[in-house]
Amino acid sequence: MIEEGKNCLTFPFDDADALTMQLRKLMESPELRRDMAEYSKSFGERVFAPVMVNENIEKLYEEILND
Repeated sequence: MIEEGKNCLTFPFDDADALTMQLRKLMESPELRRDMAEYSKSFGERVFAPVMVNENIEKLYEEILND
């Protein structure tokens, strides 16, 4: 899931100036880079943990078999 300012910095398609601004934010802010990295790591560990993935696959199989 994309969350502006938490795990990504977005910019309009085909807008080089906006891309440049977002890249400058990252280059000039070690704190922003660290915060985004920590948030993304935590999100990935929470959402893609093997237990969660297995539970979701089980639910999907159950739905398919019960249809």
